[in-house]
Amino acid sequence: MQLALSLFVLAVAQTPTPKPSTPPPPKPAQPPPSKPAQPPPGTSKSTDAQLKKVERVTDTPEYKLAVWTQINGSGKQIDSCTQRYLDINPGAKGVVQLSYELLPDGKVKKADANTALKGSDNLRVCLKDVARRWKFPPTGPTQVSSTLTINVMTGHKFTMLKPGEKPAPPPPPPPKKEGDDGFIRFQPGLPPTDQQVEVGGG
Repeated sequence: MQLALSLFVLAVAQTPTPKPSTPPPPKPAQPPPSKPAQPPPGTSKSTDAQLKKVERVTDTPEYKLAVWTQINGSGKQIDSCTQRYLDINPGAKGVVQLSYELLPDGKVKKADANTALKGSDNLRVCLKDVARRWKFPPTGPTQVSSTLTINVMTGHKFTMLKPGEKPAPPPPPPPKKEGDDGFIRFQPGLPPTDQQVEVGGG
C-alpha cells in the first residue's frame, strides 16, 4: 500500500505543469477611410460626359474664333477662284461644298470640293488649294472634319458669319402698288376652259 502511494506521488510530481497561454498582441488600429474631396460650395460634380465635352478643344469659343479668322481671312483667295470661273461661265449660279479633314497639329490633311456646276474642274482645284493652306490650333486626339458652303454667283463676295453672329434679316417686301389687291382676276369674254389669269401681288 505504501509502495503504490509512493508511485502515485512520483507520477504526480513528474507531470509537467501547463504554462499559461500568452494572448496575441493587439492589432494596430486601422485609420478611418478617407472621404473623397468635396467640391467647393456653389459648384456641382462634373459627369463623365461633361468632362469629355470640356476636353474637346473644338467646342471652345477660342477655337471657333480661330477657325473663323483663318477661313474668313482667305475670302479674297476664295473670291478669286469663283471669279475666274464666272469669267469663263458668265451667269452661272450654284454652290460648292468644300470639305476638309485636319491632322492633330491643326494642319489640313485632305480637302475636297463638290459641286453640280458644269465645267468646274479648275474651280474645284483652286478651292482645294486654298483649303490646304489653312492652319488651325492643334486638336490633339480629337478628329476634326467639316464642310464649308461657298456660293458662286455674279456679284457675290465670300463672307463667313462670326461665331455667335446671326444673319441679317431679309429686307421687307416692296409696298404693293395702288389697286393691287392680290386677288386673281379673270379676263372676260373667254370660255371657262381657256381662261387667262392675271395674278396680283408679288
